[in-house]
Amino acid sequence: MHIKKPFVIITALSLSAAMLFSGCGQSGESSQTESSAVETTASATTEATDTASLNPLLWKVTGEKGNTVYLFGTIHAGGIQSDQVMNKLKEKVDSCDALAVEADILTYQMDFERQQKNLLSMMLTDGTTIKDHLSSDNYDKCVKYLTDAGQYNAAFDSYKPSFWSQLITQNEINKSDINTSKAMDTLLLSYASEKSKEVIEVESVEFQIDMTNNFSDTWYNLQFEAFFKEPNATKEGLDKLYKAWLSGDEAQLKELALDETELDDGMTNEQQKAVKEYKKAMYTDRNLGMAEKAERFIKGGKSVFFAVGTAHFMGDDGIVKLLSDKGYTVEKISI
Repeated sequence: MHIKKPFVIITALSLSAAMLFSGCGQSGESSQTESSAVETTASATTEATDTASLNPLLWKVTGEKGNTVYLFGTIHAGGIQSDQVMNKLKEKVDSCDALAVEADILTYQMDFERQQKNLLSMMLTDGTTIKDHLSSDNYDKCVKYLTDAGQYNAAFDSYKPSFWSQLITQNEINKSDINTSKAMDTLLLSYASEKSKEVIEVESVEFQIDMTNNFSDTWYNLQFEAFFKEPNATKEGLDKLYKAWLSGDEAQLKELALDETELDDGMTNEQQKAVKEYKKAMYTDRNLGMAEKAERFIKGGKSVFFAVGTAHFMGDDGIVKLLSDKGYTVEKISI
């Protein structure tokens, strides 16, 4: 079996909704722990940065009607340098008629009814518990991990593996030099609100949660095994990921996040099937849908700042390749 990167690193460039439920059901002690981690992160990321070196991946497509569609690769957590990136992007965002994002997470965070409904969708309702979906070894390690973090609650046993993965994801991000309050989605949405700019959802929070709820138990067990095999490597990987994103190092980003799984002889047929199904749902199918949305903007004459997870632009089935194959000139530019 070969899983190169656990879900924590994968989701940082792939899922904007992956961070939204992580605070659910936390005790006061864990909330204080998270707050302390964020404060530590803030102080750790205030070091001055030469803005000339900040150049996350950005492409430009000019439509037949003279409109411009910018394709910007986001990261769903960040540091103080993300504010500097946002400052460099403002002129391009201002020039557009609308901002397109995976999901309007700011509007979502103010809608308690939607949050509760989606939280309920992550509960097991078939009479099973998490013990029926994770191996005993993975379950025990997850419980110990969350207990050590002051976050385990017996009620969590009634939730799906997707919920457990999100709890651990947020904890690992809190331990790294990045945090979700500096996600580029958040910064872009806040700026769009300030400028009263139209916001268009490419997907939605519900779409992403439903997708993660339906990844197979086999996939989640593979991911937990990968994480617990080298748990200390995750923080290092996230910090490297953020630095690679800041500089627009496409090769490093691909190595850190996109090439997270490989099929090998050590996997059972069921495990290989789970990996293929995951990749199809997480990347191939979503990339097709995102590329179709981008093409509508290109053809429609509207100038749009199209910002989705960086992982969706890279690779042979990425948005850039899909649009290029359709005959569009996708020009890589500096921010």
